[in-house]
Amino acid sequence: MIWATRRFAAADYVPYQDRLDELMWASAPLYGQFMMVSVETDRERGMNDIYVGLPTSAFLAQFDGFRIIPEEELPKEIDTLLIGTINEFKSHFRFRQDQR
Repeated sequence: MIWATRRFAAADYVPYQDRLDELMWASAPLYGQFMMVSVETDRERGMNDIYVGLPTSAFLAQFDGFRIIPEEELPKEIDTLLIGTINEFKSHFRFRQDQR
């Protein structure tokens, strides 16, 4: 699984969420390796860092502007699970609100 990230304003990430959903269903055997999570970075301006998990780098061409990051750079706490299985999610993240 590879990881990539990009910062978005408000809901500008939605076309990429739709694309990830389409790829996930088109690659059903790899279903559990597709993930998208969001971390709120600036509430006043509605900025979010979006992280996508992909089975291989071959899928990355569908996500222009995203940069690959090593798994060690993933945030441990996220705000929203946008796409993914709960088991895979739990192996990488926890919800920020659960830590309050």
